[in-house]
Amino acid sequence: MVVVISRKIVDDGTELLVVPITTQQPRHPADGFEVPTRVKAHLGLDAERCWIMVTELNRFLWPGPDVRLVGRGPAATPFYGYIPQQLFDSVLAAILARAKSGRVAITKRSR
Repeated sequence: MVVVISRKIVDDGTELLVVPITTQQPRHPADGFEVPTRVKAHLGLDAERCWIMVTELNRFLWPGPDVRLVGRGPAATPFYGYIPQQLFDSVLAAILARAKSGRVAITKRSR
């Protein structure tokens, strides 16, 4: 699961820049935001603790082989839902602060 940070239209489609949501606790507390229980429930995630990482971003062409669908059949979608604006703003501010100091890694996943 990911949080979309930016979307850019390119010649061969739409390129997304995303941050991962993972069950791996960050080594340093400031490197991730724990997803609140209420937000996990809204997104349909299980009760396991998870974090939005702000030190690693992924870039890929949408849709791509890295996209997983939720559900089955014609109702299947890659969209879990929105995170609250305040959480999104905090995540984005942390990414921008780290990017200014060169502490964000961007991995090209597919293209």
